[in-house]
Amino acid sequence: MSRTTSRWGRMIFVCWWAMFLICAALPARADGLAEARAALGRLNGRDPIRAAVEVQIFTETKEDGKPRPEQGKGTVRVEDGPEGLKVTYPNALLERAAQESRLHRADPERTTPTEAVLREINGLDLAQVLSFAGPLALRIERATILEERPEALAGRPAKLVVLKVEPSIPQAERKHVKESKVTMKLWLGADGVPLAVESTMQIKVGFLFLTFNTENRERWDLGRAGNRLVVTRRHQETAGAGLGQEFRRRVTEVVSVEGSGGP
Repeated sequence: MSRTTSRWGRMIFVCWWAMFLICAALPARADGLAEARAALGRLNGRDPIRAAVEVQIFTETKEDGKPRPEQGKGTVRVEDGPEGLKVTYPNALLERAAQESRLHRADPERTTPTEAVLREINGLDLAQVLSFAGPLALRIERATILEERPEALAGRPAKLVVLKVEPSIPQAERKHVKESKVTMKLWLGADGVPLAVESTMQIKVGFLFLTFNTENRERWDLGRAGNRLVVTRRHQETAGAGLGQEFRRRVTEVVSVEGSGGP
């Protein structure tokens, strides 16, 4: 072997070893799902918070081509702190629901949209809206990444992570599920904290000779309040058909954080 060949061999070895050391020193870049899980773990806080939650509901059932719509709207005030969750129902909202109930008894064809709004409001959902990190972490617990890429959200730099989610279906009901598909989109900020989430679920259920198709789309716009991840707006649309009937349902919640702690 010539002296020149030996020199080149040593140079190649040194370069290769230097590249190895540089790559070993660089931290491994986590995927979007791992980033989101880590960020959610840091935000599952319980700082005191107060907010107004406006709920709007629209439902429509259609049988034999005849639609029956119902639309309602109402706002409650919520407070979460060391003593737990407190929900205040305005008297005007309760009086409107009572009036609708009286009119419905006199005329069963009349709708009761305010009652529908009150039925939609419950403590567990409100607690999750005010502290969404834990519930979101559970939703992506059995998820796998389909795609991730840069994609701005409302003019803000973000990373889009598209997930396939394993649906949670009780064992006794799985035999009736013919098809099921759940996908989720996460828009992450530079720190890995989700800025918005979208979920789409499509299910086809068969029982004997009957078939039902249901699609549910849900979106959560998110913000920060102290160490909480707060849902600032939630919008859900559900549609289904079967047995000659169709139904549609839309629920929108808008959360306005008023402050934290104390009156």
